[in-house]
Amino acid sequence: MYLHPDGIARRIRWEGNDAGRPDWARVLDRVCELGVQVQKARRKKGTDLQRALLVEGLKAMVPALERTATDGQVLGLEADVLNHLRPGILAQARQLAALA
Repeated sequence: MYLHPDGIARRIRWEGNDAGRPDWARVLDRVCELGVQVQKARRKKGTDLQRALLVEGLKAMVPALERTATDGQVLGLEADVLNHLRPGILAQARQLAALA
């Protein structure tokens, strides 16, 4: 983690914190479960979340992540920040690409 120049730490945390390495299959499963719960609570018959469409949306981010890892400086990232973040960016891209 890098400290923001204003001194404010930037990091997102959520239930089931996974140290910044989300298990995307688990995330998708949970999102779909919550969608069903919301429909039941509202007692409305709606369209279930389509896991395949969610997977497609996450996979669509892979090229942008790879480009950021490769061309981050051109995109405005400082070299030391990019060098620090590159392994994690590429790991996320690999995880998303492997989703089924």
